[in-house]
Amino acid sequence: MRSTKKEALVEQARLLLEKMRDTANAYNEAAGKYKEAQKKSQSANDQYAAAEKAVLDAEDNLKNAQISQSTLTSADWKALTDALAKAQQTLTDAKAAKDAADEEEAKAKQDAEDARDAYEKAAEDAVNPDTPDTPGTPDIPEGPGDVTVIPDTDVPLDAGTVTLEDQAVPLAGLISREILVSFLYTHEGSPDGVDAEGEYTLALAWAVTNDIVDEEDDPEEVVTVAILREVMTRYAAFLGVVFDVEIEGEDDAIVMNCGEILTAFYARLEENAA
Repeated sequence: MRSTKKEALVEQARLLLEKMRDTANAYNEAAGKYKEAQKKSQSANDQYAAAEKAVLDAEDNLKNAQISQSTLTSADWKALTDALAKAQQTLTDAKAAKDAADEEEAKAKQDAEDARDAYEKAAEDAVNPDTPDTPGTPDIPEGPGDVTVIPDTDVPLDAGTVTLEDQAVPLAGLISREILVSFLYTHEGSPDGVDAEGEYTLALAWAVTNDIVDEEDDPEEVVTVAILREVMTRYAAFLGVVFDVEIEGEDDAIVMNCGEILTAFYARLEENAA
């Protein structure tokens, strides 16, 4: 009986993790489509602005021509009126394209938000599965994005730099850059004071001051493999350690197990500092 329950829990965990991965992939795809739609919308809006200017220029040319109408030939006059008509038609077409692109962008944005919500729900279900008939919760298999931290042995390590327990790393699922930075800031003892819950002003200022992130970085951007690799490498430099942080996966893939990667990072620091 116990074996059957255990097998059921393992199967449940597998299905939950599979759903989490599927929804993460769907979110990645939707986010990519949204970015493309943003580019198309911007291009369409630029073309519309250019068409508006072309109409104004054509109207000005016609007005100026009317002032000196006596010097114009019928061919000149026709060329000016044709240019205005053509500019007006281009403007009409550009507005239709702009409206369509804006609508496509709005839909892509909504799709990305829906995909993000679906992923967050799947991640929450995977971490906290509903198992009312069975005490305890199953272990969730390790997610994608394993980390290999390779220390530079020529750089001395300060044995007192870092200490961290596994349970102190709560970062799992969809993590923004500001949440990641806030965790690093808190781990360093919140040197500039403690931010209010949900506010990361001090943490971000600390990270920018110490060259862990750049001022122009979007704090709400979801942490990807490339972002985590860069932040952790720069954070290691702040600690006085040179690390090559290698995270499996495509650069733009969302990292769903930041907590595990941070645990490995700190554990490797402690191991080499001992």
